[in-house]
Amino acid sequence: ENLYAHEGISKAVIDTQVDSNNSVRTVVTVTENEKPIRFHTGLGVSSDEGFMASMGVKHRNMFTNLKTASIEARVTEIKQSLTATFDMPLVNNNSAGVEIGVDNEIFEGFTENRLYSELYLKQRAMPNSFKESLLFDSITTYSSSDLELFPEGNLFILSPVLDWNYDVRDKLLDPKNGYFLNAKVMGSLKSALSDASYYKFKLMGGYILPLFDETLAFRGTFGSLETFEGELPASYRFYAGGMHSNRGYIYRGLGPTNEQGDPTGSESILETTVEYRFEIYDKFRGVVFNDNTFLGDNYTPNYENGYFSAGAGLRYVTPIGPIALDFGFDTKNPLEQYAIHFHIGELF
Repeated sequence: ENLYAHEGISKAVIDTQVDSNNSVRTVVTVTENEKPIRFHTGLGVSSDEGFMASMGVKHRNMFTNLKTASIEARVTEIKQSLTATFDMPLVNNNSAGVEIGVDNEIFEGFTENRLYSELYLKQRAMPNSFKESLLFDSITTYSSSDLELFPEGNLFILSPVLDWNYDVRDKLLDPKNGYFLNAKVMGSLKSALSDASYYKFKLMGGYILPLFDETLAFRGTFGSLETFEGELPASYRFYAGGMHSNRGYIYRGLGPTNEQGDPTGSESILETTVEYRFEIYDKFRGVVFNDNTFLGDNYTPNYENGYFSAGAGLRYVTPIGPIALDFGFDTKNPLEQYAIHFHIGELF
């Protein structure tokens, strides 16, 4: 499994040989991919980002020893991005690399241009994976409708980032069993190299339980952000609503707004989801769900003011994952507050 994680390897054969002294010798034969350069293009659509197109190229064995280099462009109705990555394997299932990218993203109330680079180290000890990185983030905010909440100008944030992932789901796109945990923490100190002192923490976990031919799935997300000094980009806040959040609301459409009706974002968030997935006929499946969200204007959510949604959805199973259509509504105001979402793959 660790060998095949390197895309430059097409085949690995492990052979054990016992000599006359009853000692065992292990021989590993590795065949490199004869066509290391891979091009890809893609088209898609989702209720969060609208229509999407992507194109990229990846060299899976650049400069030998399974080093990889890639460049990818991705365009949606609200975000355009260009990313270049170089990754180098190290001993003991470790790797090091760098990612450089530029984004332009439209939020409700402002637009953001981002230039970033990230130096990282990764470790894999399946089912665990760890990532330590140093993020250089230069963000320019413009076209603001509220200069107090979304001030225009450039901010530079230098942040160490720690990321841990534990995943024992049986499939990624259409899981039927297993669970996962992900924790990410980042922060900075205000200095000549960074415009803010802050920390940001996010913890997410899910559990998928098989029930005969049906599935019961749970997910929870907690996030906290606190700024001690200086100023952070508005995009660092937590935004709720959408297919990966609370499905009773459109993408980033849940929570407090300014006088223009633009979402202001929150300093903390707690979200829970319960789904019951069941067979209908042939490749068609159904789902009923409950999504709940609590937001806060400091580092802890306000649990006295929640947003509670329910809904149902339809799935059509394909080789690349189920095509999903969900309809969700706010349980307190179902006739006026509802949303429709579509995507490919189960949400978790």
